[in-house]
Amino acid sequence: MVKKLVRRPKTVFVLAGLVVFLAVGVLALAAGVNPANFYPQITRALGAEPAPAPAAERAPAVVVAQARPQRNPAGPARVPPVVNRLLNLGNSFDQCANGSPATGTCSWTNGNLNSSNSTIFEGMSTPQRLLITSGLVSGDNTLLVGFSYTQSSKHSYDGFDSWAQASAEALTFTGHAYDFGNGAGVVNKPSCVNYTGGDVTSCGLLTAANGGAGFFMDASVPDDHFISTIFGTLSGKQSGTNACNGGAEPSGCTQDRIDAFETAEGNRTVRIWADQPITDFHFNTSYGPQGTLHTSDKSFTTTITTDGSDANTFASYEMHVTCGTCTTLQLQFAAHIGPGQDTLVGWGVGNGATQIQGSPYHVILGGVLGSQDNQMAASSVIIPTVTSTNTNTPTNTPTRTPTNTPTNTPTNTPTNTPTNTPTNTPTNTPTRTPTSTTTNTPT
Repeated sequence: MVKKLVRRPKTVFVLAGLVVFLAVGVLALAAGVNPANFYPQITRALGAEPAPAPAAERAPAVVVAQARPQRNPAGPARVPPVVNRLLNLGNSFDQCANGSPATGTCSWTNGNLNSSNSTIFEGMSTPQRLLITSGLVSGDNTLLVGFSYTQSSKHSYDGFDSWAQASAEALTFTGHAYDFGNGAGVVNKPSCVNYTGGDVTSCGLLTAANGGAGFFMDASVPDDHFISTIFGTLSGKQSGTNACNGGAEPSGCTQDRIDAFETAEGNRTVRIWADQPITDFHFNTSYGPQGTLHTSDKSFTTTITTDGSDANTFASYEMHVTCGTCTTLQLQFAAHIGPGQDTLVGWGVGNGATQIQGSPYHVILGGVLGSQDNQMAASSVIIPTVTSTNTNTPTNTPTRTPTNTPTNTPTNTPTNTPTNTPTNTPTNTPTRTPTSTTTNTPT
């Protein structure tokens, strides 16, 4: 029977075609190519498929090409990922890079703050701004914003404060107040620099509102009675009871550090601007104890009462703003860096996040605002040397030694002349002694 089939030319042709068809398919699969891409040409060559229709009767080839995954020369074909940014549409969230070396002029970025674009010291605050141009309702609008409290068991940020406080800190540590876009230290205007596209128009509505004065309102940042297990015994209050639970000092009471901060810099506030009159802006003090919620996750859902078993922890606030028919808001605030220092506002030497590699500092949006995250590298944060108060001791010691030496010398020399002694000694001694003391003290 096989001999009969072989004697038929048409049968031989079909069998040979099938062998070629299968062989090509196997080779194509081995090469990672879809055989369907070229089987039509093969089947047409074998006469198993009719010739293609004229060009006018078939869809353009480019449509098919767009539907196919592109071949990657470095590896197998893959479909490009689709990024879902629906939750973030209409929100521009960025932070101020103050230059390296510091100039104070903000270059607003949603990228990392690092040693090449910023000069930041522990104890300073990083200015943040959030422009909201969609999703606003007539009535109450909820804004959920938080920060990394500890990273790898080191303190990162420890709360929010104002642009005015951040600018004053920058002036103290770097010699340059922050320029948010309206001049050094100016905080009574919206910041519209470095925006692009529709954000330029939207921010312009804020600056033009209320006859050019704008509409804004401040809200006080809530207290925080969270007690951290990460602190040095020489940091914070050293005696009495703590402000968190009335326990003994020293402790890891966050409120102790906040009280010390506010004693030095004033009440902590954040500011919001709107293109229409604002009728209410406040923090929800029922959101977590005293209004600050501590969690083990950056989505702010798993509440914790201690950071003892969690290396990475987060804290967040819930703000509410009501402004009728607003179409644009700008939230202005700063995140205070937790100092790894033995001071009233510090957490103890070695307990700051400057000890960590990478970017352990995060300011995070949550809820309806999306999940954007402004980060800062530990390498951009400098531990200030201003706090090394021990340098004053050796400075005062040598100045006192030469002061005593000349005092004794003239006293002993004119002892034999009673008339000159009372005249010269008291005149020279009090004159030199206070002069040396007053000049040494500020030094």
